[in-house]
Amino acid sequence: MTTLTFDELNSMIDPYNDDMLIRTLFNLSVEGKDKCSQCEEICDIVTCNKCGDAVCIKTTCSNLFPHHKNTIFAVCYRCSKEISDKMNLVIDMGKLSSIKNKVKMRQNSSENDEKLALSK
Repeated sequence: MTTLTFDELNSMIDPYNDDMLIRTLFNLSVEGKDKCSQCEEICDIVTCNKCGDAVCIKTTCSNLFPHHKNTIFAVCYRCSKEISDKMNLVIDMGKLSSIKNKVKMRQNSSENDEKLALSK
């Protein structure tokens, strides 16, 4: 484990490159070499925070998120699928129509502004 704070670690890395941050945190959190429960290859692994299975850094095997104290929050593909299957998409049609109206009003006002500018 490192003594750097998350902010110090993050400032060392390009802030727009999340992949590098995830890799760095993964390398700091590696628990050893073992067989990944998803791809079944022997590689550096961390433990899935939901089921406890060993997972590697591949995106097909796990979803990795920065976590507190320079650690990584890992969720294996199987758990990610289980979580996403439980999620329901909820669309508030009232809010959606309100947003559509605001967009139309902005488009109309910008078109009117352009017409006024061209007529001058």
